[in-house]
Amino acid sequence: MGGEVDAAGGELRDRRHPRTALFWRSSATVTDVLDAPPEPPIIESARYLPEPCLFSPEQVTDYPNPSELSKELRDQLDDMSR
Repeated sequence: MGGEVDAAGGELRDRRHPRTALFWRSSATVTDVLDAPPEPPIIESARYLPEPCLFSPEQVTDYPNPSELSKELRDQLDDMSR
C-alpha cells in the first residue's frame, strides 16, 4: 500500500484488518440519541461489523510482582502452612 497515509498523517503498514477506534465520552454530553447506529460507508465482511455494547470500567487492586518483594515476604507467601 505504498504511499497511503492514515488520518493522523502516518504511513500505513500492511493493513489486513479494519482499523479499530475507541472513543471515551460521558453520557451527559450526548444530546441527540439515535434510534439506530449509523451504517458504516463500506462493509467488506459482515464479521467486521461491530456489535453495540457498553464499556464499564471497574476499580481493581494491582499487586506487585513477586520478584519485587523482599525474600522474607516471598517466603511468607510461599508458606502453605499459614
